[in-house]
Amino acid sequence: PRAGWDRIVLGPEPTAQLRDAVARLDHQARVLDDWGMRAAARADRGVRLLFAGPPGTGKSLAAEVIAAQAGTDLLVVD
Repeated sequence: PRAGWDRIVLGPEPTAQLRDAVARLDHQARVLDDWGMRAAARADRGVRLLFAGPPGTGKSLAAEVIAAQAGTDLLVVD
């Protein structure tokens, strides 16, 4: 994935939600492991996102941006 935030055209709230998902990935090791919150929060690593909408609304692009910003692979299932 190579797409950046500049490719996304969204309102403030959806953009903030996507950025929060990336922040969770960036900080999960510190919060879950270093701070010992994994058991208390009953949380696992990663994020789960459900994109919904008609074709052409940017769901795949949003997933690509998140993967690029998180520095991870993007798996596409058709």
